[in-house]
Amino acid sequence: MAAPTFNAAVMKVLASSGQAKLRWLRVLAPVLWPHLDEVIVWAFGKGLLSHPSRLPARGAGDYRRMTNLFAIGQDNANGRLCHRKGTLDVKWAYAEENRVLVDRMERAMGEVAKAYGGTYAALATWSLFRRIITVHPLGGCALSDSVDEGVVSPHGEVHGYPGLFVMDGSVIPTSIGFHPVMTISAVAERSAEAMAASFP
Repeated sequence: MAAPTFNAAVMKVLASSGQAKLRWLRVLAPVLWPHLDEVIVWAFGKGLLSHPSRLPARGAGDYRRMTNLFAIGQDNANGRLCHRKGTLDVKWAYAEENRVLVDRMERAMGEVAKAYGGTYAALATWSLFRRIITVHPLGGCALSDSVDEGVVSPHGEVHGYPGLFVMDGSVIPTSIGFHPVMTISAVAERSAEAMAASFP
């Protein structure tokens, strides 16, 4: 219940704050994002997110009647992992580079909400920070023919490290546009066969 409660609380603040305050929040977002984990821990410690928000807001709705929608699409797969102040982050102007995809996703989710008699509202991390959330991150140890193009061979073996294999979503080199579980499983099975064959 923690994630929906957090989102409901933030959405109530946004709904009651007005467009002027929302613009200021978006201006401050790049400063707030690196500290979001600390803010959430502090808020839970103070009891601010461990129970439903009581903040009044027009059209915010009852948190007990909310649900999450997840959209899957083929983005430009242009994110780059980087190390910032001891933390692994993704550098990616996602909103700007995938505007058409985002518009299609938001329209589709709005249509689903309307069909159920509800109202669509974007997740707070998107509204404020233009950051996406994924339950199936892909890439980082991409399959490739050479060390110059990726991390592992087409059979999942790390270039230059015989016997070391990677077999998860990190080896998928690009966005595939649909739920990746079967693709990840098929690639992992192929790599497992290669790994078994590599041992005497």
